[in-house]
Amino acid sequence: MESGVPMGVSEDRLTAAARLKLLRLEFTAHPSSSRSTVTPSRTSTGGPPPTPANVAVIDHLVESRNEMVAYTRAIAPDAERAPVEAADVVDWVYQHTVHATSVQRMVRDAMVLRQSWEHALAMGDERPVRAAARWEACPNPTCGCWSLFYQPARRIVACVNGRCTNELGLPTVWELRQLAELVIARRNAVTAAAT
Repeated sequence: MESGVPMGVSEDRLTAAARLKLLRLEFTAHPSSSRSTVTPSRTSTGGPPPTPANVAVIDHLVESRNEMVAYTRAIAPDAERAPVEAADVVDWVYQHTVHATSVQRMVRDAMVLRQSWEHALAMGDERPVRAAARWEACPNPTCGCWSLFYQPARRIVACVNGRCTNELGLPTVWELRQLAELVIARRNAVTAAAT
């Protein structure tokens, strides 16, 4: 166990679980007193006073948990009941997808990484996404330049190389899901090349 990470456990897995736990503990307070950057999709229209919880963060936690449970059930339909606590679901996913194919494991790892970034963004921390765009996803798979940058307003990663455009002449962009898939594919390629 070097650097605090148990052998065989990915740092993404620990980070995703830790961020989920932090979101639940620190960012579910009502938006007026919360540090969360998640904007509520549901708003009150009169009636009783607002809930003492940030419903947008709670919705985010529930969506994250449900996505992980659905993914695991698709691979391991006989898996035991999923934990209620969203942070515990990350370990549950890994426990029940041990025998998944390599492609299924890559999909799982990309989902966990993307969700980890989404949790960080919900807490107002863009650093993990910026770092991944800048260092892990580079060079850009389209143009080969070190030109990927995170654009928070659109929640995408875009290439700033003027010659790197799509068929419409617009800059090449990646959603967080695509960026996570790229990062995991690159990590797996490096691991495969090293063995």
